[in-house]
Amino acid sequence: MPGRRVRWGVRRPGHRSDRRRRDRLGKHLRRVRDLHRASLTRPHAFRDGALFPDYVACREVALRKRLEQGHLPDASALDMLLALVKETAEGPAAFYKDSNPQNFLITADGTIFTVDTDDLTLAPFGYDLAKLITTLIMTHGPIEPPGVEQALGLYNEAASRHDTRLAAIDLQRLHAFLALHVHLTAPYAGHNGYRFGVPGFGGST
Repeated sequence: MPGRRVRWGVRRPGHRSDRRRRDRLGKHLRRVRDLHRASLTRPHAFRDGALFPDYVACREVALRKRLEQGHLPDASALDMLLALVKETAEGPAAFYKDSNPQNFLITADGTIFTVDTDDLTLAPFGYDLAKLITTLIMTHGPIEPPGVEQALGLYNEAASRHDTRLAAIDLQRLHAFLALHVHLTAPYAGHNGYRFGVPGFGGST
């Protein structure tokens, strides 16, 4: 997800952990440069051999499971959401991993650290913002529409600093992602700090 720069901790030069961090950062940056070849509809093999699941197949599996778990009312609701996944599977690919507030650490000086970055998949730009908004509402309470619009504006602004073509997420597309996350996150309502239930962003409930 685009945003403020993540800064690495400072240790004495040549420290082994510094070298490991530089190696990890270098690998990540090489994958970022390789993302332009990725498609959201099929798994992507990076040049270093890592294979990332695609956006569509993972969400189809999860949504079918939500129907089995009783979080969708019927098969027609599933069909509508599966169609929404395919409809949103366009544009540049980004890395995605569960962008909920528990997975971000912000220091006093504004440095951002991400944690729990296992099981990365591909996803469209804006999908991560929608998950963050959904989770914030479910854990901390409602966010008024102007707040959502402001977050989208800041997201697009941050994305445009990398490439102006990435700043193309409009409110309609964001609401499509929100509708998906409402159902994908439904099993967590009432557990692990998800105190406020499932927000109503459209789609079937």
